[in-house]
Amino acid sequence: MVAWIGVVAVAIVFLYYMDFSPNGHNPDGPFALTINILGSGTVTVYPSNETYAHGTIVTLTAFTTDPSWWFDQWFGDLEGFVNPETIFMDADKTVTAQFINGEDEKFRIWVVSDMQIDYAAPLSTTDWQDAVLDMNGLDPDIVCVNGDLVQNGWKAGSERDDYYIGKALSSCTSWYEIAGNHEFWSGGSWTASSTFTHTVGNLLLIFIGDRNSACTHSDSDFGWLHSQIVNNQDKNIFVISHPPVYDCGTPRSTQDPHAGMYYYMKFTDTNCVGALLQTVHVEAWFAGHIHTANGEIVQRSANSINPKWGTVHCATAGITTDRSAGDSMSILVELEEGSRTVVLKVRNHLTHTWFKEYAFELAYEFRSGS
Repeated sequence: MVAWIGVVAVAIVFLYYMDFSPNGHNPDGPFALTINILGSGTVTVYPSNETYAHGTIVTLTAFTTDPSWWFDQWFGDLEGFVNPETIFMDADKTVTAQFINGEDEKFRIWVVSDMQIDYAAPLSTTDWQDAVLDMNGLDPDIVCVNGDLVQNGWKAGSERDDYYIGKALSSCTSWYEIAGNHEFWSGGSWTASSTFTHTVGNLLLIFIGDRNSACTHSDSDFGWLHSQIVNNQDKNIFVISHPPVYDCGTPRSTQDPHAGMYYYMKFTDTNCVGALLQTVHVEAWFAGHIHTANGEIVQRSANSINPKWGTVHCATAGITTDRSAGDSMSILVELEEGSRTVVLKVRNHLTHTWFKEYAFELAYEFRSGS
């Protein structure tokens, strides 16, 4: 009888160590970390060990030397697109790094704002050129610049020359620019059109630029905007402006004017755009002007979009680090042929990494017409 009880006791101890610890191992480790690669790229691991004790924090950095490939996201026991990223070792873990080739079927729009190039702020020029070079490997199909290209007025022979030099470095040749309030500082003027459209298949891009340094807009501007939106409800619609829509949810979109300058699009009727958006569909609205630190997109939670009036409102942060609240950032918009899903990726040009990523749905499946 005593011998039989002893056998049972040994069996219980054996089951404890075999079945109630992670993956059948001692809960204190050691644990193995397996890295898989999809596409063309490499992952460095620090510290680089064969196994890890419980609680070890391991840093993973994905990179590629081939400009036609870039890091997309992590899968497995580590998920997301932040790079570098850390993983906490409390079990055997497997992580997959996915790299994407630029020659895929996606259509990409680079939305960029607030370079504010200024000879008195030398970083503004290098920030701009670095951002362009960073995006070359990501192969945007078109570039939408929503204002404040320069700091002290759009004038011949001034900082706008540095804007053109940076633009010339780009691998993309399809550029669409509007004026921000800074284009009118110090006697500057904007001679190009302030309101225009561009169509890609069933996607309509509506551009409405500033006309003065105060960010005020005329009733005729609103009439034109109203007509473009209402008469194109058979298309997916993105609007590109310099300041955001009043009370759209992005930072400072209801802030009182400062020194005669509005932080939002100021029409005679302040609420006219919001009222319009409640009666139509506009998929996304991209603005700059407010120099947010993180490329803010109106959110419900950390990675969940919360459209207002059915529209996704995006603040495009800023390129210059001389005047922005944070790093040099912009937004890459990805659409896929035959799909309603749009992916918004906030790019940090200082670290050459993705900062945040969101997804939302179009009204209609995207058709590029090509």
